[in-house]
Amino acid sequence: CDTLTGGFAVWNMERSEFQNAITTQAPAGQPGSDLNWEIRGTGDVNRDGAEEIFWYNTSSGEIAVWEIDQNGFQNATFITDTNDQNMIISPSDPWQLVAAGDMDDDGDADAIWQNMNTQQFAYWELDGTVFQEPVLIDARPADGPWEFRGAYDANRDGIDDFFFRNSVTGQNGLWTIENDSLGQIVVIDTVPDLNFSYYV
Repeated sequence: CDTLTGGFAVWNMERSEFQNAITTQAPAGQPGSDLNWEIRGTGDVNRDGAEEIFWYNTSSGEIAVWEIDQNGFQNATFITDTNDQNMIISPSDPWQLVAAGDMDDDGDADAIWQNMNTQQFAYWELDGTVFQEPVLIDARPADGPWEFRGAYDANRDGIDDFFFRNSVTGQNGLWTIENDSLGQIVVIDTVPDLNFSYYV
């Protein structure tokens, strides 16, 4: 992301090989067009097989989704309630948007939140870009030096799992999520070099 203009680039990958890059930017006035907007995750909200980009406005508290294709930005849609009112979460709220992923196995993405005070997790069940209900993940707090690094369906059960990295030891791990609860804790290979980082 260009921290001066707000533009950003997408790398098209074939497995681990770089193919090409798309540089794009939203038109002025659209979500993502100024530096108040931050990317918080990607997920398929319209079930077309392509990932959309979830944005959070650190000034207004609005959430929006970008649809992009091989040519770049196509359109932006706000996350709304069933009355078509924009959903707003204050930037000072302890619940922060940290990722997007399919948490209810319905084939489209939901918005994943972390409480920065209690280290609990929850998600907004979405129907496309329309908020349906909040769901709390039944799990112990992700406390200590363990930092959330993203969501991905690691065990291919249709529900995204949570990835973590220990900022002190370099350990990596994941939570499998089952029926809105913590299923298993799986330890992944340790990368002791703390200069190394990753995001899913």
